[in-house]
Amino acid sequence: LKAACEMVITYCAGHMTALIRLWIQRVHDHRQSAKPLGASSVAGAPTPEPLSSLSWASPAAVNTLWVKLNTSAATELRSAVHKLRLYLEDERTVSVLLGHVQDRVVDDWTEWRALVREVYPIGSEVEVDVGTEDLVRAIVRNACDEHSGPTAGSSSA
Repeated sequence: LKAACEMVITYCAGHMTALIRLWIQRVHDHRQSAKPLGASSVAGAPTPEPLSSLSWASPAAVNTLWVKLNTSAATELRSAVHKLRLYLEDERTVSVLLGHVQDRVVDDWTEWRALVREVYPIGSEVEVDVGTEDLVRAIVRNACDEHSGPTAGSSSA
């Protein structure tokens, strides 16, 4: 049961965070490739390109990634949550799982934000939008709310 729950959490959160997880992995790969095995800073060794000079890590790319994270909450995460509600009738079970999904998304976002802030510190000449933890939590809560968005029932005014 624990493994099944973990798979559900990973499935739901993964829909929203796939792009930032990919970005995180690219940063780690870039940093790893910049450090030859067993070598410390060797005189004359080529200096690796700074992350900010790579197209996928540019300020525009980071800002686009933030927008896509927001969009995926409204689409992919909401769709995954809707499927979860279809298969699990017990709202208490759904609520427990969604709490873990929300935590996973915030954890992934926190790791992404920390890496972005290493490249583009607050107060530097380049500003990037990565949101705040409160905003991310609100976005995720909204996507998990069965009474909001396109999967909710229609309301009459």
